[in-house]
Amino acid sequence: MNRGINFKKKARIVVVDDNYDHLSGIKELIEVESDFEVVAIASSANVGISLIKKFRPELVLMDINMPVMNGYDATKKIRESGKDDAKTIPIYAMTANAFTTDVTAALDAGMNGHIAKPIETDVLYKTLKEAFAKQDALKQKEEA
Repeated sequence: MNRGINFKKKARIVVVDDNYDHLSGIKELIEVESDFEVVAIASSANVGISLIKKFRPELVLMDINMPVMNGYDATKKIRESGKDDAKTIPIYAMTANAFTTDVTAALDAGMNGHIAKPIETDVLYKTLKEAFAKQDALKQKEEA
C-alpha cells in the first residue's frame, strides 16, 4: 500500500550569486518544490567552482555579474576543467540583463540557458523541470 512516501532522489543544485538575498531567496524557492535540493550556495564564482567539484550537483544556477570572476568566465572554467561531467552539467545564467544579446552571451559561454531576474517562480520551476527531463533522457539513452 502506498503511504505517499516518495523514495525518488532529489535533483541536486548549486546556486552561485554574490548577493546573499538572492541566494537565500532562490534556495527557498527551489526547496519549496519537493523534487529539488540546493546542496550548496556560493557567494563568489571561485567558491562556486570549488563547491561544484565537491558536491557534483546535477545543475548549477550561476549569477553573471559577480566581482573578481563573472559567471561567463566561471562557466568556461568549469567546462574546461576536465572533470567527467564538466561538459554536460547544465549551467543556467541568472541575471537582470535579459536582452537577446545577454542570452546569446550566456549560450556562447557554454551555459545551457538564461533565467531573468527578478526570478519568476513558474519560470524557474519550468526551467528546472525541463533541464532535468533532458538530462534524464540523455542518461537513459546512454544506458540503452
